[in-house]
Amino acid sequence: MSNSVFAPRHVYFPANEHKTTVLFLHDRNSTGPELADCLARSLTASGETLYQHFPSTRWVLPSARAKHFYWTAEDRQQLSQINKDNTTEWFHMPSLTDIQLTSSQQLASLQESASYVLRIIDDEIAQVGGDPQKVFLVGIGQGMALGLVVLLCTHHQLGGFIGLNGWMPFAETLSILLKQNQVEEAGGFFKSKFIAVAQQTYLQQAGAAFPSPQPTTAESTVVVPVHVKHIPVFLSHSQKGTGPIKPELGIEALRLIEQMGFSQASWKTYPGRDEGEETNESVFPLDMPEQLRDVIGFFQELRLLS
Repeated sequence: MSNSVFAPRHVYFPANEHKTTVLFLHDRNSTGPELADCLARSLTASGETLYQHFPSTRWVLPSARAKHFYWTAEDRQQLSQINKDNTTEWFHMPSLTDIQLTSSQQLASLQESASYVLRIIDDEIAQVGGDPQKVFLVGIGQGMALGLVVLLCTHHQLGGFIGLNGWMPFAETLSILLKQNQVEEAGGFFKSKFIAVAQQTYLQQAGAAFPSPQPTTAESTVVVPVHVKHIPVFLSHSQKGTGPIKPELGIEALRLIEQMGFSQASWKTYPGRDEGEETNESVFPLDMPEQLRDVIGFFQELRLLS
């Protein structure tokens, strides 16, 4: 899949010499530039923006595609241009009320977006002299969900991962595998499925029939490398104002990656705001200022500040 189907990624360049990079994935129904603007207008207790706290950091904020990208040719024939849904999303969601509902279309769109983000990670590692520990991944809402999939698919030991107000896609499937003590199969679930999706797409484009999927075995599973499991992970969630994405889903995501062997994972919840509560930060989905403060603290503990 060509990167050209995605909008140009937004980049906030560092004030000082570029030493580290943060790749920040926005929530559903947002864009990279919108998130970048929110970060620029959100001040910490010291009166500084996130960018000002890390003057040697390059911030890369890509954008998801519009929802109608995932429509079939039949969908496009039935719906007019006026009625097209331009909501941006990293992957197809069968239900907005049942976040954990899954589908084959969701898996295919996850494969496309995860592949895109993995290519950006490779680009950014090259920008910092080939050191993957100088590249950090952050995701919020649906961006956290995609980020966790990328975390399980990368071969690089990144500097750290932060997930905010999100969930783990296909959590029920992963839980079943882990309960059956199939730890490596759970960790390699997305990589193995994405390989199958890519093969199916290729064969369909070539006009060939795709054979029935074969059962996954321990020998054929693509596992998470041991060094990836040493990536520091910080997950957090607001108790209020996040709709159907409840803190329990974030806790479940933490439990899953810990059972897969991630050894440096931590969790925190925040009181949050009531739905509809007036606030100057209403456009920014972080629970201000505590959640942003802890994001900064996590980066500082990893010696990102320079």
